[in-house]
Amino acid sequence: MAKLNVTKLKQLIKDEATEIHDLGIYWDDVASEVSDEYELTDWIADRISVESITYYVDAMKYLTENDPSLRVSLEFAVEAGYEMGEISSEDLATLLFQDTLRDELNSLDFGAVFVTPDPECFDEDEGDEDIITE
Repeated sequence: MAKLNVTKLKQLIKDEATEIHDLGIYWDDVASEVSDEYELTDWIADRISVESITYYVDAMKYLTENDPSLRVSLEFAVEAGYEMGEISSEDLATLLFQDTLRDELNSLDFGAVFVTPDPECFDEDEGDEDIITE
């Protein structure tokens, strides 16, 4: 059975997914919850779905830097079923931020972070390890 190599996962996220890296997820927790690439993708997607940008100032800064015309974020809001009178800058920024995170997630190849452990790497007295570090 393949095991999650947390060290490789952290390096992949750090190198190729800066927005996801900056979420502050404690990656060591992942190993006990996922067993393959699909579960890992779903696990990260679940964390993305609860991410939000709160506070007007933070939302406006994010929108100014990433969607100054608001065209993209308003399109996401319409797709999500928001009414124009109900949407706030925090909602727009959150929708845009979550989309950026999902794009990063979809660009990652998690194949290299799952390895089949060599039985000689483990001490039989300690049992099967879920986390592999190098």
